[in-house]
Amino acid sequence: MKIEIREYRTEDATAASEIWNQVVDDGVAFPQEEDLTAEGGGAFFKEQTYTGIAENTETGEVVGLYILHPNNIGRCGHISNASYAVRRDIRGEHIGEKLVLDCLKMAKEKGFHVMQFNAVVASNTHALHLYERIGFTKLGVIPGGFRMPDGQFYELEMMISILERDDMVEAILWYLGALFLLFLICTSIGTRLILQSVFRPLQRLLNWLQQIQPGRELPALDNPTKIREFQQLGEAAVDMGNRSYKAYEEQKQFIENASHELQTPLAIVRGKVELLAENESMTEEQLKELDEIYATLGRAVGLNKSLLLLSRIENGQYTETEDVSVDEVLDELLPDLMDIYEGKKIHLERAKGEEPFVIRCNHALAQIMVSNLVKNSLLHNREGGELHIVTTASSLIIKNSGEHPLDGEKLFRRFYRAKFLNLMDEKDLATIEAEKNYDSGSIQVLEGLEAVRKRPGMYIGSTGPRGLHHLVWEIVDNSVDEALAGYCNQIDVEINLDENGNNTIKVTDNGRGMPTDIHPKTHVSATETIFTVLHAGGKFDNNSYKVSGGLHGVGASVVNALSEWLEVNVHRNGHIYRQRFERGIVKSPLEIIGTTDHTGTVVTFTPDKEIFKETTYFDYEILRHRIQELAFLNKGLKLTIKDLRNPDNIKSGEYHYEGGLVEYVKFLNKGKKPLHQDVIKVEEEIEGTMIEIAFQYTEDYSCNIKSFTNNIINTEGGTHEEGFRNSLTRILNTYGKNANIFKKDESLSGDDVREGLTAIVSCKISDPQFEGQTKTKLGNTEVRRIVSQAMSDKFEAYLLENPATAKLIVEKSLLALRARIAAKKAREATRRKSPLDSLGFASKLSDCRTKDPTLAEMYIVEGDSAGGSAKTARSRATQAILPLRGKILNVEKARLDRIYANAEIKAMITAFGTGIHEDFDISKLRYDKIIIMTDADVDGAHISTLLLTFLYRFMPDLIKEGHVYLAQPPLYKLEKNKKVWYAYSDEQLAAILGEVGRDQNNKIQRYKGLGEMDAEQLWETTMDPEKRVLRRVVMDNENSSELDVTFTTLMGDQVEPRREFIQANAKFVQNLDI
Repeated sequence: MKIEIREYRTEDATAASEIWNQVVDDGVAFPQEEDLTAEGGGAFFKEQTYTGIAENTETGEVVGLYILHPNNIGRCGHISNASYAVRRDIRGEHIGEKLVLDCLKMAKEKGFHVMQFNAVVASNTHALHLYERIGFTKLGVIPGGFRMPDGQFYELEMMISILERDDMVEAILWYLGALFLLFLICTSIGTRLILQSVFRPLQRLLNWLQQIQPGRELPALDNPTKIREFQQLGEAAVDMGNRSYKAYEEQKQFIENASHELQTPLAIVRGKVELLAENESMTEEQLKELDEIYATLGRAVGLNKSLLLLSRIENGQYTETEDVSVDEVLDELLPDLMDIYEGKKIHLERAKGEEPFVIRCNHALAQIMVSNLVKNSLLHNREGGELHIVTTASSLIIKNSGEHPLDGEKLFRRFYRAKFLNLMDEKDLATIEAEKNYDSGSIQVLEGLEAVRKRPGMYIGSTGPRGLHHLVWEIVDNSVDEALAGYCNQIDVEINLDENGNNTIKVTDNGRGMPTDIHPKTHVSATETIFTVLHAGGKFDNNSYKVSGGLHGVGASVVNALSEWLEVNVHRNGHIYRQRFERGIVKSPLEIIGTTDHTGTVVTFTPDKEIFKETTYFDYEILRHRIQELAFLNKGLKLTIKDLRNPDNIKSGEYHYEGGLVEYVKFLNKGKKPLHQDVIKVEEEIEGTMIEIAFQYTEDYSCNIKSFTNNIINTEGGTHEEGFRNSLTRILNTYGKNANIFKKDESLSGDDVREGLTAIVSCKISDPQFEGQTKTKLGNTEVRRIVSQAMSDKFEAYLLENPATAKLIVEKSLLALRARIAAKKAREATRRKSPLDSLGFASKLSDCRTKDPTLAEMYIVEGDSAGGSAKTARSRATQAILPLRGKILNVEKARLDRIYANAEIKAMITAFGTGIHEDFDISKLRYDKIIIMTDADVDGAHISTLLLTFLYRFMPDLIKEGHVYLAQPPLYKLEKNKKVWYAYSDEQLAAILGEVGRDQNNKIQRYKGLGEMDAEQLWETTMDPEKRVLRRVVMDNENSSELDVTFTTLMGDQVEPRREFIQANAKFVQNLDI
């Protein structure tokens, strides 16, 4: 029984009066003239100084009480009288003791010094022992004169407790402690004051000296002191620091200027040497001399690059650090370095430890460092020697078979060169450099666009569907750049077929039109230059494009190189210009074919089947989605798309959004219930960078943040998204604390403030720095600060102007915080070393014997019946079975604590071994294939959808890395003349019947559930790796926003968007299972 003591309430009157009457009737307490009624008892209990009630919290019943009031006889107001009573049927449960102890505590709070229980029947030994055990003193017996209900007179004991006694002892101890503490404080303060006058100036000077850093301005010295020697010491230190800083700055500026000045003449001289070497009239001896000159120039260029690198490091250009795997850097660099020194015939031996060697460093510097170490080991190795490279978890070891030992103390000094180099013949050095630069066996010169056709993946990512659609984006992005520059307001995209039935793309814009005049460097038209020369374009001229998604000027030329044919029409200067290319080669010069009254560019091309061997079919939905996205990102820009390939089913879309990102957020939240109606918008230009952010909170639990730079989606985020995330967390924490919404020590994390958030972060920047040509992550460090400043300027003001919305946002984040804390124990339960450690897991998961994840498979099976068959049918060596009981939780409608508490989801998390959410680590995945195997009916499809929703929201990398599959059990079993066929579709069944014939000997069984198959059939049809049909689940980052909308619409709380989806797509349903 769980008892809670609380204050008396009006509704307790009836129960309290009955208990009081019971005690009197039983003759164990002070008698009264008549029983208390509910009304009389209510008045009686209220007039007491305090009435305490003992309540059974499990049933809500009143089981006891006590009353407390002052002794009103004479001047005894400091004495309190008290009585308690316990319900007759539960006495002996120590409830009385709890009541008396609570009564003592309450008497102290009310200011009483003495408490007496003077209505105790002397024969009630149990109560008397209780009082004595607690610390009451027996003062005597009140003579008889009180008649009890049995008609007898009884003597009454008076028990008394001096409440002050313990308080006085405690007060004395506190007083003595305070005196001692005061003595210590006074002594400490006196000593400190004496020492401070001597040592504080020295400490301030020491702290100032520690702040001095090379290349940093001298901090101000604030060191007031009356000691003359200390004043002189401080002045001398400041003077020395200023002179050192000035000398350092002059040296750094000299190095940088000298390096830049040397770079151009060195490049010119090397170019002249290359031209001389191509002269056919050069003799063999002259060519050898040129080789030596070229090698010497190569060393000078290398030294100059080192000076430039040193200067940039000192200027703080490589301050960004990250965890860098030295093993990955070596794997990337070694093939090229070994090719360069192939002529020395060096044998490489490479060994790796169990764990990779990871260092905290700038990634670019790590590459330079490792490259230099390996190159030196190759350069100074003997011909036919060996190179051993070993990495462990904490070291990199490089050994070569050079003949001269190196001085370890001097090896890492700047510009140090070993003395043995001076002993070598300069001609030998020149020969080595010549081999490195002129080995015709290892160097292939690719002219024009040959490099693009030879290695297309370097420029468009792949030659599959993703790379194919990337061609369209390169041309469309060029037109969007015209819009960003303010010269274009409409872009049209058409998908059609050429005369040979090949897919073609036509992109039309009404911008300025490509330049058509002769380029001064290439001596051909600027249009031809754009489409035939890599790294040519207006992106490099800030006067042409202040903002552009293109960095390298390769987009149009790459599309041309990878197209079977490409035709460009330019409307400019009142003329229409046309030029045609085939596989990157000019087929006709730029010519005027007519007149025009407008400007713009039209690019039409068809992809080359020799390059795109997988497919050359353009997916209308992929293109439409990106076109719509661009319209959202560029408010006021009109984009259209038409699919004219099927005249009987022409598809088209027109997108034009004046609201821009605000309408984008509303579109993404279409299937969600907003927490606040307005979309919060942050728009500001700082230091030439345009920041535009729109976000809105919903009652959903997932977070959806999309970031863009110059309209290019950054699937891996970058500094702009980091700035938004960090500032959002900081601003909401500050607001919550200032508004006194938080409890003590509460602080929101990033995950808390992002729960239910939909946000678009877009920045327009003149010089974006991406990680690679695919532009998945922005790297400009200054953008993080700029976004944070914009958020501070706008979002903080919004919260102050809209306190109701601000409170809703902070309270939702607080709910997420508390749910996260509640989920912590459940999350810890899923972290395990073995899948059979906990959770009663041995009875659920039937694991496989192999410990090699690349060979292991897990079948997630619907129901215990099918699970039993699967356990019998499986290959125990490689196949694990996890049966699920019913449908799992819909995670689209649940917070993290509920997800962790769900037994079925917890079983999957534990079995996979990867963890979930921020704990997810795909390297710990225990199964290469996770196969969802459900019945071929509506319920089975629903369970598969619920499982995919969970995996998409909380373990998306499992899908991205290709580990998730759907098993396809057969729909039909056909048996005839003791032969069996399985059909996986109606069409396959019809084909089998066409072969075996249709007659009365055919026995056709339609499977509805996996449980209808025995173990042998299940193995043969669905689990045998040689015969089964599996469908891999895939997803594309570029369509992530559409995936989010689809999952939210189909699995979210809002019914209306789901109804609209069903109505719009009902006509496409086949094989409806009713």
